[in-house]
Amino acid sequence: MPTKKHLVVVGNYPPDKQASMALFADWIAEGLRDKGWDVDILKPPARLAKNSTSTLSGVGKWLGYIDKFILFPRQLKRFLRSNPNARFLVADHSNAYYAKFLPRDKTVVTCHDVLAIEGALGDPEAFCPASKTGVFFQKWILSSLKDAPSLAFVSKHTEMSYLKLPGQEHPEQQRTVIPNGINQPLQKLNQPIIEERLKTLDPTLFESPYILHVGSSLPRKNREAVMKAFAEWAALNPGEERKLVFVGKPLSTTEQKAADELKITSNLNVYSGVSSETLEAAYNGAFAFCFPSFSEGFGWPIIEAQSCGTPAIVGNRSCLPEVAGENAILCDPYQPETITTQLKLLENIQNREASIQHGFDNINRFTPDATIGAYARLFDNLTTA
Repeated sequence: MPTKKHLVVVGNYPPDKQASMALFADWIAEGLRDKGWDVDILKPPARLAKNSTSTLSGVGKWLGYIDKFILFPRQLKRFLRSNPNARFLVADHSNAYYAKFLPRDKTVVTCHDVLAIEGALGDPEAFCPASKTGVFFQKWILSSLKDAPSLAFVSKHTEMSYLKLPGQEHPEQQRTVIPNGINQPLQKLNQPIIEERLKTLDPTLFESPYILHVGSSLPRKNREAVMKAFAEWAALNPGEERKLVFVGKPLSTTEQKAADELKITSNLNVYSGVSSETLEAAYNGAFAFCFPSFSEGFGWPIIEAQSCGTPAIVGNRSCLPEVAGENAILCDPYQPETITTQLKLLENIQNREASIQHGFDNINRFTPDATIGAYARLFDNLTTA
């Protein structure tokens, strides 16, 4: 009986609470286990910072740096001595530094985006300004990425953005694009299930058409444009109630001010900590999903909405058109009225049905098996090249 192939997924530091990266690492690990691989997940343990209330600021941040970048590499070296045939996936490009301690012919780093690096280098289009410490840290990450033996990018746009960054790649560096797949089972639901699940948010939510946005309150997510477009769309339908739903972080001070000025506060619902089942229902029940981000590395919510049969209006910049697919509904994130125009077009049943079908066709590019299979082939090729 052949020995199982051994992969080690190097995950993120748990106290940093990077939920999306933890989900990605777990998803890749489980997918390769289903394909017969022996997979371990190795994360930097909290040692010096184990009693810190936060590792994102203050003393806890610096103690966390010691845990992550001084103590953990020693653990990697010990692990490698006991597992000389293991292959390694560094699941987050922010940890590309770890690749320095791993075998070059058996290590891949997944690059989800280079937005923070672009911001640290002064690019305003990244919408990711950096502090002085952040500038140093992001330049360090860039140096580690340039020296990494093999990079897997989640989108072609992210790869092209990386190639525009300063510095020379290692002459033996390999690069490939492996788009993210749907990492949770989202699908079209029937109306009774949608209504029952939405009751956990608002018993009357499904009674009125609503626009949905999923994401944080970071400026690059551009939720203010969604609010302005919603206000215009609602004004075009006087006497008919419309709602706007944000699933994600609470409104920032700037966003709250915008909502007050637009007089949409009573029609705006913000929900945090939503379960996967409730999120699935929120996608299903929406009149449209709006995602006019200024910058993204991939844009997972787009294919999540499309999986649920919801028309997606996405920004015409960054990686969003690439992920949304040909014939996607595009808008200019700097011009909220272009979102309103697309909302009006979706009131036509033929336009709406065409958009829904496009979404179902598009998500065939992002199956879990396609992503997991691509990583399996990548690691096989690394060791046979």
